[in-house]
Amino acid sequence: MRDNTAVFAAAINGTASNYSFFGQNGRLYNKDKVLVGSLATQSTSLVAARAAGNSVEFGHPSLAGFGSNIGATFSSGAPFVAFCAEVNASGNTFTTRGKIGTVIWNDLSGSMVFSRISNPNEVGQAPTEMARFDATGAFKLASNPSMSSNPPQSATAPGRVGEIAWDSDYFYVCVALNTWKRTALSTW
Repeated sequence: MRDNTAVFAAAINGTASNYSFFGQNGRLYNKDKVLVGSLATQSTSLVAARAAGNSVEFGHPSLAGFGSNIGATFSSGAPFVAFCAEVNASGNTFTTRGKIGTVIWNDLSGSMVFSRISNPNEVGQAPTEMARFDATGAFKLASNPSMSSNPPQSATAPGRVGEIAWDSDYFYVCVALNTWKRTALSTW
């Protein structure tokens, strides 16, 4: 018991209304919603990843690679969210267990980096950067974009502002709802 807060492991001959938390058949239940942290501007939560290498696991309980983490990398302390991957206890590397992983992290210079953990079942993998929003807000791809060709059939074909398409003769841009313009492509 701490700070006059009690947690009961069993609610024998009682009802849920008698307990903050109660256990039944190996499960822990709460009478109301669970709040973690405080109303302060900096959390005092006891459930937190607040040190390099710390993480909190979330997601599907399957051991087939669905495990995910939120936390901080070990070497740099960079905050991250890892999907189908978990942070390793050394370096800035991740482990996958049957699925290809994705990590979204802050590189501590203000960039939001989107990375892939490529091997679906390997320990100690460094993230491979795929894209980032840099500190100025500019979006950058790690490689050339690849887009499929699905050109509009007419200048009034269905489309949303900003959509682009191409074929062997033209580059198309949707400039208003259902309004396309095109420019010819040529060799040089």
